Amino acid sequence: MEDFDAPSLGMFLVKASPMLALALPPWERAMVSCFHFELAVRLLAQKFFAGDSVTRDIATGKKGEGLLPMLFRKIAFRQEEIALLPKCNTLRNKLIHCEPDAVLKIVQELVPKFDPPNLVHQIDFPTDASGSDNLKALTTPNGAIPVKDTSSRQEGFAGWMIQAAGDGTFDRASGILRYGAWIMNAKAEAS
Repeated sequence: MEDFDAPSLGMFLVKASPMLALALPPWERAMVSCFHFELAVRLLAQKFFAGDSVTRDIATGKKGEGLLPMLFRKIAFRQEEIALLPKCNTLRNKLIHCEPDAVLKIVQELVPKFDPPNLVHQIDFPTDASGSDNLKALTTPNGAIPVKDTSSRQEGFAGWMIQAAGDGTFDRASGILRYGAWIMNAKAEAS
């Protein structure tokens, strides 16, 4: 068997995009929370639906129904939990698929008072710009667009990753997912 000893992702990002590497620690913390949430759901589902706990999606799935709706019918959940847990799964998906603008929207839906400042601006440089034109674009706000006014689907996710890491969006998402995992763990202990 081959030995797949690769350099760390962090080292890759530092070389490929030093600015994006700054987003890595908060994003990694949020990603760990994603997997804690999924693990908590699957461990609880395993108690009642052993085979399904591995083969079904969490919220919905190809078989027509996911683990959460099955669990909602099997054990008692409060209405607030029934409303929150599918959103935790959506949040998990958006983090995994690097859609930080969608992560912000879900976080703001769940925590309406969370309104982080614009930290990152997008600046377009004309291809025929002179050095002084580029310097002027960097030193004046003329033409700079706040990343929060864009969409990662159109503009790409790099600016959004830096924005979400710097403004606390990833940290808030991590807290929401940890709370979702805590709910699932509490249900597991009670059943």
